Amino acid sequence: MKIYDLIQFETPRLMLRPVQLGDEHQINSAINKSLKVLQRWMPWASDPSLETTVEFVKKAAKGWDLKNLDEFPMVAIYKKDNKIISATGFNEKSSIDNGIFEIGYWLDIDYHGQGLATEIVTALTKFALEGLKANKVQISTQVDNENSIAVAKRCNFELEKVQKDYSRDCLTGELADSYLYVCKDYNQLSELEVAWEMGEG
Repeated sequence: MKIYDLIQFETPRLMLRPVQLGDEHQINSAINKSLKVLQRWMPWASDPSLETTVEFVKKAAKGWDLKNLDEFPMVAIYKKDNKIISATGFNEKSSIDNGIFEIGYWLDIDYHGQGLATEIVTALTKFALEGLKANKVQISTQVDNENSIAVAKRCNFELEKVQKDYSRDCLTGELADSYLYVCKDYNQLSELEVAWEMGEG
């Protein structure tokens, strides 16, 4: 089973699927509502314009279609109201050839505090380890990003190492250390029903 064959996967509250044309307005709305949080930690959030989001969606959709990606962007849709509440997936630090998938995630601020980021990360991790037979799933987060660290811990990821001067702090512009959290065994994850649908490939 190959990641390019992914159609979607579901949890009790969420549906996750590859980014596709038409997602741009909902993604951009969620970004702009959440700017105060996003601009603290996400360098790309410095430009929250619709034009930039449109380009992101076009590039992502074309990459999925051509099966030519160095990252695997997805959206998470909250099934109760059918809204995109997150852009997530596996980022450019992933290495398919080595069976390593790194999760990137952010969540619409209106949906914070409900355990949805934990549900997204757990679902992506189960899909990678069970469905794609990954060797390792990882999360990299700046050492003072307490919310992101809390998600990694709630998902029972283990701290593998501290990455010195790994990223540049969005607030100060200075180099900053990051934690690398990893999960190699889906049995260490919390219980979550996850079902995925794949195409023919």
